[in-house]
Amino acid sequence: MPGQRLPAERKLAEALQINRSTVVHALEELMSLGWIERRQGSGTHVAQGQWGNRQPAIYQWRTLFSSPLLKEDPYITQLKNQNDAKNGLDLYTGDLSSDLIPDFEFPAMTWDKIMHEEKQLTPTGYKPLKKLIFQHFFQDIPQKGQDILITAGSTQGIFWLIQVLLKPGDTIATEDPSFLFSLPLFAARGIHLKGIKQDQAGIDCQALEELIQKKKIKLLYLNPNYQNPTGKTMSLKRRKEIIRVCQKHHLPIIEDDVFSELGFGQSLPSLKSLAPDQVIYLGSLSKIFSSSIKVGWLVAPNPLIKSLVSAKKTYGK
Repeated sequence: MPGQRLPAERKLAEALQINRSTVVHALEELMSLGWIERRQGSGTHVAQGQWGNRQPAIYQWRTLFSSPLLKEDPYITQLKNQNDAKNGLDLYTGDLSSDLIPDFEFPAMTWDKIMHEEKQLTPTGYKPLKKLIFQHFFQDIPQKGQDILITAGSTQGIFWLIQVLLKPGDTIATEDPSFLFSLPLFAARGIHLKGIKQDQAGIDCQALEELIQKKKIKLLYLNPNYQNPTGKTMSLKRRKEIIRVCQKHHLPIIEDDVFSELGFGQSLPSLKSLAPDQVIYLGSLSKIFSSSIKVGWLVAPNPLIKSLVSAKKTYGK
């Protein structure tokens, strides 16, 4: 009954004759669905909410993190700590110590502005740029719980996601045909790709569900707008159907949306806007202006962004 207190995890495991870790995972799933709640000092209780209004579970990104890849060598950590010291001179980055910078006789305002902009840089990127991206692309997405990682293009974003979310032998699903130049990134990591046929509206949702039931699919990689190489744009109805299937099977989605700004008229809502906690969004300026402009962005839930930043520190920028 709503409000009723549940037995302790150990007692539940003993009563059901199952491993305690199974009980822990089951309770976490029930919490994500909003069916139970934990109160500090009084244990776990059946939620008081409306049971008929079942909400999709928030995807547990941490279950995908390949943590062994993110361990930093203690020696590298020691070197970084030494370089962070005030008297340290990091020759690797090519940055001069401030007391070694010659007097260029720049106007004071100009130099102050340069130093101010330098302070805007964060581990996830240039703060004013991140703000502009959110304002332009994601006005309909609550910023709470989401963050942006600035990348050197969408290809680099895919690379970092592969390092954090996948391991050799994993299988992902994608459109058939798919973007030729993104596929080697997965293959180089030993990732198996399964193609899903498309019609004019997008990938076949029934085929996707059948594939999920047959294979252990780790994620779905899609290019919904002006899909490369077919040029198709996925319909709104199909986008919603894909979200429904992926939420049902707890399958994360990578939305590679580098072509979205090339269209005319009103654009369709992104997969990210339809399911912010289920979708990782990739964008880039290279398809809009020039391939030589290596500026991209990755929008994802905070836990994933933090793990990606950790990976960047480990492997180098």
